[in-house]
Amino acid sequence: MININRGANETLQKKCQSLYYYTEFVARVRENQKSGMEPPESINEAVNYAIRENFLEGFFEEQKMHITNSLLTEFDQELHDQSCMELGYERGRAEGIKEGAQQNAVANVKNLLSMNLGTSEQIAQCCSLPLEQVLALKEELAVHP
Repeated sequence: MININRGANETLQKKCQSLYYYTEFVARVRENQKSGMEPPESINEAVNYAIRENFLEGFFEEQKMHITNSLLTEFDQELHDQSCMELGYERGRAEGIKEGAQQNAVANVKNLLSMNLGTSEQIAQCCSLPLEQVLALKEELAVHP
């Protein structure tokens, strides 16, 4: 699977003008919806933008009704909302896992330091934390044992 959203795989989009225009059109629809436009309005505005900018050498102008009707027929708000929710859940879960791993690493560093098991460098390497952070934790433990 290849990500063809705006800002991703730009080399590919530069090589394929049709793909670039499609990406820009879809991005415009999404931006319109984020700004509060309803699906019909956001699609119409994006189609009109594509016509003004002559995307695909007039294809949008020739196929305006077909494009608009196809997108409105295929757009499913519930599916869209569910996809957004799942994406948010996955991002939140990944962030939570990352945060939990960070907290565990800090706890491990504190335990190793309090038990005098290894140098600061060894502990940093073992717990995958920057040496500066280990040294700061060591200083913190010295002040608040």
